Amino acid sequence: MKYEPGMHFADILRLAMKREEKALALYNELQRQTDKPEYVKLFQILSQEEAKHKRGLETMYDDFMAEQGD
Repeated sequence: MKYEPGMHFADILRLAMKREEKALALYNELQRQTDKPEYVKLFQILSQEEAKHKRGLETMYDDFMAEQGD
């Protein structure tokens, strides 16, 4: 899915959730590939932040869909 002007709000939220998932997967993979403790810690922090962002977007999506009656 790619952003396009005029996209429905629900589609924008789905796109944003997918991007957060990809970022989370990237940081988890980078964490697995390093043996430097300071990098492991950094990637753990970044992964946690992406997970928080994704949860926030999921909540927004669920709330929006509930308002729509779906």
